[in-house]
Amino acid sequence: MEAATLDSVSFSVLDAIPNRPGRQYAYYRILVASSAIKYLAFLPPKPIFAAIPDVRGERLGFTIVPRGDWNVGHLEHDTVTDRLVLQSTEKRALQGVADVWHLARVDCLSLGDALPRDELQCALKMNAAIYPGQFGASQVVVNMECYPDDIFGVIQETRVHSQIDGHGIGPKFLGHVTENTERVCGYMLESLPARPATIDDLQTCKSVLAKLHDRKIVYGHLSSQSFLIVDGQALLHGFGGSFATDHQPLFEREMDSVEDVLRRGSPSTQHLSDELYAGIFAISQRDDGVHPEVIRQAAEHGKITITEEEHRGLLRALREGIRETQRYTRPFKAIINKGAFSSNL
Repeated sequence: MEAATLDSVSFSVLDAIPNRPGRQYAYYRILVASSAIKYLAFLPPKPIFAAIPDVRGERLGFTIVPRGDWNVGHLEHDTVTDRLVLQSTEKRALQGVADVWHLARVDCLSLGDALPRDELQCALKMNAAIYPGQFGASQVVVNMECYPDDIFGVIQETRVHSQIDGHGIGPKFLGHVTENTERVCGYMLESLPARPATIDDLQTCKSVLAKLHDRKIVYGHLSSQSFLIVDGQALLHGFGGSFATDHQPLFEREMDSVEDVLRRGSPSTQHLSDELYAGIFAISQRDDGVHPEVIRQAAEHGKITITEEEHRGLLRALREGIRETQRYTRPFKAIINKGAFSSNL
């Protein structure tokens, strides 16, 4: 092991961030001894399964990095040692939330370790977890995205929370989560003792959706998991697909879908065949993402009938934020946990 010097410092690997369709680089997220978080970037080999960096840093051919005001290091493959070596470093602007509207901030290093719980509030957020309490709460929900160049989901949800705060629509927004005390790349919500919504909660679910519509916001990918029932009252969460609009038919169509959404519940992905998982993964690679309709078809019908042209059109509309809301669900977490693919919506 290399010894740290006046010009170098030791580090530990915090996370390994794979590339995926639409993301060129994979990253190691490291914590140096000076308590600064930095990134090590490399172009992964093919196939995509080999693009996932090891979480223990066993492919790294070094144990120290240069001191200095840099945040991204660039790695190259050493064909002699078959290890990744550090070639250069740079200081660059990492994507962060620009719409910082809440007064409270919490740095990610002060959060402690995530609790081993899978709460309902985390169901619609890929990177959400339960953490020990902040601001007097026994526990909180934290959603962070750390990819240096793409944290669109956190940006979108932070924006929506700024528009609904104080209107009884979603869980209370407690503050922004930062990295290195500067980059805003996450947010913190109150953790609620919520249960899933059922058809018996139809009226309260419609009521909270109406509040969202009053703010001129369409939820966008409504499912039964979109609702949290707390003491008999419904709240909404998971606003990654929400968008502002004045188009009244969208509001009407979404409101009309609530009853059917609650009757159907969320489709289960637990019993998908390996063939279906492979098919979903192939679509993800081909089209740079997977629309929730593909998951719904696979879970409910055991087959995928959507055409390539239809799927790309749905993805395009979803990303542009001007699609018609239909009865889609978004149970990506189970598929990603199985290791089939990474969604790029």
